[in-house]
Amino acid sequence: FGVEARTTLSSRAALDGDAIVRIPAVHEELSTARVLVLEWMDGVAVRDAAALIAEHDLDRTALARGLLVAMLRQIMIDGVFHADPHPGNVLVRADGTLALIDFGSVGRLDSLQQSALLRALLAMNQRDPRQLRDALLDIAQARTATDEDLLETALGQFLVQRLGEGMRPDPELFADLLRLMLTFGLAFPPAIAAVFRALMTLDGTLIQ
Repeated sequence: FGVEARTTLSSRAALDGDAIVRIPAVHEELSTARVLVLEWMDGVAVRDAAALIAEHDLDRTALARGLLVAMLRQIMIDGVFHADPHPGNVLVRADGTLALIDFGSVGRLDSLQQSALLRALLAMNQRDPRQLRDALLDIAQARTATDEDLLETALGQFLVQRLGEGMRPDPELFADLLRLMLTFGLAFPPAIAAVFRALMTLDGTLIQ
């Protein structure tokens, strides 16, 4: 609980003041290693929030965009991110904001990992297999010798099959990319794997 309290405090402090997302304050004077006392956040879990959204005429798109921006900021700028943003950990509030709760599961990235991850995401957006290969090799852990030309070709096919014209990313995208990397004797460190898992989970929450 001490670690969770510190993570919650730092994540709250890093929030953009204009962000839709709110993170509960920690009552440090009441918290110990065995008890964590947080600010009460009125709200309804995303999975149960349809009635609240309708009652207060909330903008679903704005809420989803705000959550996405907050998560990407945590991953790409802060380097400490909520690793389990499932619909039960995101509360919709009557005032049009969201509450992100339960920082018991977080991921941490160093600046090199952040840079490589950003390049990988940009390469996927641009459908550029060479840039994607280079970015992934910067963060992957090689278990065996890797044929970089074959990897580039495989990534090119992956991008065509998964991100072709008119196609949108889905929750399985990162899982399939992980499997492809494993076939080339490459594995991602736990922090990067946590990013992919968090983005897959986030996708489902954003859709809701």
